[in-house]
Amino acid sequence: MSFLLRCKPAVSRATAQVLAGWVWIAAGLLLAGRGASWALGLPAAGGLGLAVLGIALAAGFWRGLFVRVVGKNLGRMTGMPERICVFALQSWKGWAMVGVMMPLGILLRHAPFPKAWLVAPYIAMGGVLLWGGVQILRAPPPPPTAP
Repeated sequence: MSFLLRCKPAVSRATAQVLAGWVWIAAGLLLAGRGASWALGLPAAGGLGLAVLGIALAAGFWRGLFVRVVGKNLGRMTGMPERICVFALQSWKGWAMVGVMMPLGILLRHAPFPKAWLVAPYIAMGGVLLWGGVQILRAPPPPPTAP
């Protein structure tokens, strides 16, 4: 067996699904929490309005895009072997998106404009990731592959 295959962090498909769900939830809580903390620093009406806007955007993004992303990620596992790489639930395209979104978020947080501008997008993205993680955890585990 090659060195790379021996080092691959392989887990069962069910374990990969649970880990992915919790990673989505953790990222969602981080983003939504950061957006909410910025909203709390604003005057009451403005902060509440931006938070509600973020929640509405989250609902729109969920219905428009993320419901398909979660479905594709869960469907991808069905044809995989019983033990898969822990990172296999997300596609390469999805990992590339993570690689773009994380530096973009850091750049936005350190940009010289008011954090109030980021309240709605952070709550929206956090809400979508949080709900996506819940849906991943609620999905039935992938069926075992036939021998």
